[in-house]
Amino acid sequence: MPETRGQPMCQLCDQRRTVLLLIDLSAYADRPGADQEFADIVGLALSASLPAGQHSSTCSGETGC
Repeated sequence: MPETRGQPMCQLCDQRRTVLLLIDLSAYADRPGADQEFADIVGLALSASLPAGQHSSTCSGETGC
């Protein structure tokens, strides 16, 4: 996890981390024996945390984007 030194993470960094978590969750869900209910619930929660229709193309770089 990037070190933020107690500072809030920039919006773009947070979105990128959320997308990476969704990718990892998708890979987990495809594994034999994966808990599909867990994957569905966590996937919905993660995707709901992403802004709809917004795109940020800048990052301050201060928090390790």
